[in-house]
Amino acid sequence: MSIIKTLTMDITNIGLTLDILGAMLIFIFGVPKQPFFSRHDQVVVTNRDKSAALEKLLSILWRSLEYLGVSFLIIGFSLQIVGRS
Repeated sequence: MSIIKTLTMDITNIGLTLDILGAMLIFIFGVPKQPFFSRHDQVVVTNRDKSAALEKLLSILWRSLEYLGVSFLIIGFSLQIVGRS
């Protein structure tokens, strides 16, 4: 009986940790949303540097971290519910 209680406490603690990490990611990167404009809607006259590729990479990274934060929250809440049952 003690092993089951310890296991449920561990699951709940893991869920709480994921919730905290997810909330921090959402605080820093924001909630995922559609952009007001996309890169393809802009007119580029000259592109002699690599700024467009860097901007696209950073946009993908930013969007991925937004969704990672929401995923951590959902998984964390689910683990807390399972740990309480």
